[in-house]
Amino acid sequence: CANCFKHQNLERPWAERRGVVVSSILKQKPDVVGIQEASQGWLKSGSKKIDLSQFEDLRNRLRSSGTPYEVTNKHRNNCVNSTTPSSCRYQDRGASKGTKVFFNTDTVKLISQGSQKLPGCSGCNERYVAWAVLEQKSTGQQFFFAETHIEYGGSYYNLRKAQTEAMMAEVDRRRPARIPAF
Repeated sequence: CANCFKHQNLERPWAERRGVVVSSILKQKPDVVGIQEASQGWLKSGSKKIDLSQFEDLRNRLRSSGTPYEVTNKHRNNCVNSTTPSSCRYQDRGASKGTKVFFNTDTVKLISQGSQKLPGCSGCNERYVAWAVLEQKSTGQQFFFAETHIEYGGSYYNLRKAQTEAMMAEVDRRRPARIPAF
């Protein structure tokens, strides 16, 4: 995540890690990549907030390298004002917190997209499955891509099972004509 490195004992903040993340993605040249824990909150520079989220920063840095990556859902929060959770009046924007699908607009075309909140527990982070139907431009073949980050830890076996089942149900519900799924 972007601003939680001290809390989670990570050695380096996002500002120091992002170059390596961008380089790793560009080196692999994926048409589509699933991202987990890409914070939708504002980035910080010292104690100052920057009006940019971690996933937006990642998208911008991938683009500035000359590869036109886009994110399937640009909304940060499921609120009327989707850029901030402060005074949130709920509106489903399809926001999926830190679970995002990035795609290269040179090689694939976005057909449809969405997300679904997964079952949770008291004290757990909200978990989502983010999905997209995409078309490979070179072949015209459509495919379905889903990304999630289920709850971790040995004591959450039943929750992880429920989240996996909910994710698979969403894939079955959203995948048209049984196109290939990833």
